[in-house]
Amino acid sequence: MSQSAASILTTARRAFWDAIDNHGPLQSTLKQKYRMESTARARGSLEPSHDKREPTSIIDCPAIRVRPVSFGTEWKLNQLQRLPYALEWKVWSAGQDVAKIEELVGLVIDAVHQSKAADAADSYIRSALPGQIPVFGPIAFGLEGIDDGSPDNEQQPVLTATGVLTLPLNYQPVNYNVE
Repeated sequence: MSQSAASILTTARRAFWDAIDNHGPLQSTLKQKYRMESTARARGSLEPSHDKREPTSIIDCPAIRVRPVSFGTEWKLNQLQRLPYALEWKVWSAGQDVAKIEELVGLVIDAVHQSKAADAADSYIRSALPGQIPVFGPIAFGLEGIDDGSPDNEQQPVLTATGVLTLPLNYQPVNYNVE
C-alpha cells in the first residue's frame, strides 16, 4: 500500500530535521531551532514557542529555521509522480565574521549528506528518499539587525544564509492492480 502525499512530505521534512538534530557539530553549535510546527516542543526542540519564527535577540544565535516553500508534480511513469519538495532553510550567526556563517552553512550541508543513525547504512535523508539525491539550490548571504537582548534593544549585526534544499520524492497516487 502506498503512502499518502502528505505523509511523504512530512517524512521528508522530518528527515531533514533528523539530520540537523543528530549531526554532532550542529548539536553543540545551534542555540535555537525553528521548526514551524506546533509539535516542535514535544519533539525536543530548543524553541520556546511554536509561534516564534526567527531569532528575536542576538542571544538566540546561531539559529536555524526550516520551512516548506514549494513543490510541483511531474509524471515519471503512468503510475508514478515525482514531487520535488523544496524546503527553505535559513541560518543566523551573531556578528559579521563571514567565516562563522560559512562554517554554519557547511555544517548544514554536511548534516544532509553525512548525518545518520548509529545502526544505519545511509544518511537520514537517503533513508527517507531511497535512490534519490537531495539537491541544494543557491545560497544567499545577507546582513540583518537584531536586538542585542538588553533593555533598550539596540540592534546588533547578524549574518544570515538562506538556501533551498529540494528533496525529490516519488509518489504513486493510485495503485492499479491489473491482473
